[in-house]
Amino acid sequence: LYKSRGLSFPPFEEAKYVRSLERRLVFASLWFAAIGMAIEAVSFGPIYIKEAGRSEDPFDWDGSDSRTIFFSVGAINTLVCIWGFCTTMCWYAGGMRQWNFELQGTVLCTFNVWTAFMANAWFSSRLVGGDPRDIYADYTEPHGSETVGALGVVTIVLGVSHLLPIRTNMLWIVPASGALVYPM
Repeated sequence: LYKSRGLSFPPFEEAKYVRSLERRLVFASLWFAAIGMAIEAVSFGPIYIKEAGRSEDPFDWDGSDSRTIFFSVGAINTLVCIWGFCTTMCWYAGGMRQWNFELQGTVLCTFNVWTAFMANAWFSSRLVGGDPRDIYADYTEPHGSETVGALGVVTIVLGVSHLLPIRTNMLWIVPASGALVYPM
């Protein structure tokens, strides 16, 4: 159907088109990873240091403590950013030329959409049935915590849709995952 309407490339033209986008996609992935690592270090680092150094109820990695979910999501997001940074640096060094950076970008952004709400003290506390004011040392009232989560999802979806050169055959996954976050 698509070929009869001229909406498809011949296979060799599509491969050439994908290769032409690769440099921009790798460059955008490098910046995504670098900015993500900086955000994780600035947002989760000080909170972790403060919570682990508390004299009463110090943080300990325990499944019943909502801080475990909160800091685990931060650690996993940091590892994801390090993975993206390492793969792009390998590409710049001349390796990983057959790596599918479209798929990697789609998977990484989908993962970040799904974890946008778990990287929020309010939601991670409520997930285990706690109150964040009782759990975190310097937690203030959660003004707009749902809005912050929604803005994170919208920022990721719009940023990927407009800034990353990912073709629509993979790009639809990121907005769909943004919509699937809410029923969960």
